[in-house]
Amino acid sequence: MAALVTLLIGLLIEGPAIGGPGCAQVAQVQKDLEVLLAPKFDSRDLDKKEFAELRGRIIQNTSDYNIAILEHYLGSKFDVSKLSQSSLPDLLRFFHSHDPKGSLEVARALKTSMDNCLTVFDLVKDKQAFFKLVTNENAGTIAKYVRFRDKVNSLNADFTKTSKEKN
Repeated sequence: MAALVTLLIGLLIEGPAIGGPGCAQVAQVQKDLEVLLAPKFDSRDLDKKEFAELRGRIIQNTSDYNIAILEHYLGSKFDVSKLSQSSLPDLLRFFHSHDPKGSLEVARALKTSMDNCLTVFDLVKDKQAFFKLVTNENAGTIAKYVRFRDKVNSLNADFTKTSKEKN
């Protein structure tokens, strides 16, 4: 909720994203996230200058990246299949050192989204019997989502511990 309020205040102050001040920055954040959250993203695919510029933008505007993830990738553009193939948990670990509160908020929202996706699976008492009833493709997809959620749960635990230690 805080991220939404921050975004709305930013839009009121800077104007709408389309054509208003800050439009280029919003577009750059979106472009960067499309690269960073691509299923096969590898930072070694960028030349040193591109990587340094990307890293600099992230460090300078980490909260903008967290807000964009919340609003788009965990909001209107939520795609569990795409996100589960991304390195979002690793990216959030990097973001956390520059925006701990925002990264914790994203990690919590991601956990909620993954829990919601796996609600029915979580209700199944005999997982082995369940996997025998579904196709291999579906079993693989569910297993991938569970592994991704495990990473997200670990991330949340680490962020929450760090947050408590600082308070």
